[in-house]
Amino acid sequence: QRQGETARQRVFQHRDDTRPPGALARIADQVLATPGGSFTYRNDGRVVYLNSRLVTEFDWYLMVEQDETETEQRLINTLLFNLLLSFVVITVVLFLVHLIIGNYRRQLEQMASIDKLTGAMNRQVFEHLFEHMMRSAKRRGQPLSVVMLDLDHFKRVNDSFGHLLGDRVLQQTVAMMLTGLREFDTLGRWGGEEFVVLLPDCNLEQATLIANKIRARVAAMVVQEKGLTINVTVSLGVARFDGQESSEQLLDRADQALYQAKAAGRNKVVSDDRGDSLPGNEQGANGQVLRQFENAAADDEQA
Repeated sequence: QRQGETARQRVFQHRDDTRPPGALARIADQVLATPGGSFTYRNDGRVVYLNSRLVTEFDWYLMVEQDETETEQRLINTLLFNLLLSFVVITVVLFLVHLIIGNYRRQLEQMASIDKLTGAMNRQVFEHLFEHMMRSAKRRGQPLSVVMLDLDHFKRVNDSFGHLLGDRVLQQTVAMMLTGLREFDTLGRWGGEEFVVLLPDCNLEQATLIANKIRARVAAMVVQEKGLTINVTVSLGVARFDGQESSEQLLDRADQALYQAKAAGRNKVVSDDRGDSLPGNEQGANGQVLRQFENAAADDEQA
């Protein structure tokens, strides 16, 4: 008798050999009656599978036994391994899908909120953010200011150099304007060459300073493209939220100030002084604010 790791082998002589002992004896006649086959029998409550084959050269029977419990355990181990492997594969796949979907979602959100040409926030999303910031400023009693600005004589750029170069001017102008803003300020494209800047926690004096910084930096910028040199200026109107008006009324005041800046010769900043006496503004007269920050802008240009 020889025994392996997962199966037992029994070799019995065909003739004159003693009958196998125990439970195997019950099927011995059936096994010895055929030159080979598969059989089952029970031994101590376990099911045993038996394969037999006659070795004619020695007139012996070679029999291999396998307990059902061993077979089941191997199947269970194989099943558990496959389940574990499947779980790992599914987890990895789901993780990769999550990353891909998250990336696409961020791209879609960016496409839906950002103006494709300039990189500024588009008008639809800006209006939603604007309303939210106005409600927040009113609830918390914090200052909120807006700046409306427009590129001076931009139509001449398009007419003289073409729309492709005009687009390039818009892109570089927006990039320069962003350098003059704080991290939590928002620049939105209102339409064409007109933009709006949302300045939370910013009174009229501070907003005028930021507007003049933008004006000075854009005026110092030179756009060079295909051997052409183009100088750009912007006019800006500034207004502070009075705590009661609607967004349309606030933007209308900033737009009126922008119109005055253009009427005054362009490349200027005009502030609407309504609400200038609200808490958070140190200057009481619009003229004082403008004079102070025109000097600051001139210093910025020289620097």
